[in-house]
Amino acid sequence: MARGRMIDRRISNSKKIGKVSDKARVLWFMIYPHLDREGRIAFDDLDDLKTEIIPKFKNWTIKKIADVLNELAEVGLIILYPHRYKIAMQFEKFDDFQVGFHKEREAISKIVAPGETPETSGNFRISPALSISRIKLRKEVIEDPPTPQSSLKRARKIRERLMTEAAPRIEAARIGKDGKAYEKIMAEIDEAAAHEINKGIEP
Repeated sequence: MARGRMIDRRISNSKKIGKVSDKARVLWFMIYPHLDREGRIAFDDLDDLKTEIIPKFKNWTIKKIADVLNELAEVGLIILYPHRYKIAMQFEKFDDFQVGFHKEREAISKIVAPGETPETSGNFRISPALSISRIKLRKEVIEDPPTPQSSLKRARKIRERLMTEAAPRIEAARIGKDGKAYEKIMAEIDEAAAHEINKGIEP
């Protein structure tokens, strides 16, 4: 992947950019250089997005990030959708602002386009409730005094195992576009992961 992305100065006259809040504009521009050749990117969760894209934004909560991403999706600047249990996004009209971009020189995108599969079809938004439950889990792990890095790694493994076990239920909720069922399953996973971490259960 390239170290950055070109952007045409016509972006200054974008009506959609003009409609969103300053915070939404900042996050949009911060994510932009990280996009693959198709204008796509995916994260395990919003905590990963924060770590990779805005690590110095200490006052940005996970809820704020969720709200801003939903705002960008509402005006059509990005499309939010699931991809292999990750949060994926497609930046709209990405090619239009890539002046002199040679797409063939980069690796093919590993992220499917929105709407390309049943899983990615639909109108998706990030649930603030789900985001809050996840950051709660993260805080418990990070603030654990002994070896915080190993604790974080153990938490990730536990959560990955629980996600694999719940995969059929998650897939059914996504195919049926049942947002409430999906949120309930993810909340159960977060709660179970927090319980196992607190009890010292190994992955």
